Amino acid sequence: MLARHSEHVRIEAIADFRSRSIAMEKDYRWLSAHRPAPFAWQAQDLHDSGAVGNATLASAEKGERLLDHGARAFIELLEDVDKFDARRLSAGPGK
Repeated sequence: MLARHSEHVRIEAIADFRSRSIAMEKDYRWLSAHRPAPFAWQAQDLHDSGAVGNATLASAEKGERLLDHGARAFIELLEDVDKFDARRLSAGPGK
């Protein structure tokens, strides 16, 4: 948000939105909001605010790097999809 729409950031509300998943990792061996087999969740499940993570560490520069990384990764995914031959998949059970 700081990188693209800083006018919508409520600077006074920036905080460390510590995820409930951190405590869960201490209490459960397999039940997790993360890998290897996560359960489905919405952001408000991990923190009442609907935000997760330490926003005090955010900067527009970090946001720009994340956006660039995400865009490059998405392009690479599209390139993989483009070169994938769907005929490699089975036509179904027993076929």
